[in-house]
Amino acid sequence: MNTDGPYPFESPYLTRPKSDDLSKQWCVTYWIWSFTKNALTRKRVIVTGDTAQARLADADQVIKELNEYLKDGMVYEGEKLASHQEPAPMKAAKITADLLPMDVLYLLTP
Repeated sequence: MNTDGPYPFESPYLTRPKSDDLSKQWCVTYWIWSFTKNALTRKRVIVTGDTAQARLADADQVIKELNEYLKDGMVYEGEKLASHQEPAPMKAAKITADLLPMDVLYLLTP
């Protein structure tokens, strides 16, 4: 598991037949964070091309783009709920008489 970005992910890699058979499916496989499952989920991108060299070039481009998106936290599944977000920093509040309960207000009154 890679944690270079804001969400965990597995880096993309090419899966292809050993013989570079063009009649079989070639794909780039990667894993992204799923907020609905609270776990990593496998995703695939089909690589196309008329030659093995064209498919390798296509796969390199897909892997390069996916790595950038994954490290920037732009790829995830599901909706990021408020409970998954970092809490906002607290602002200092000015204490005024209308914010205090009546018993504390009574003690502060001269």
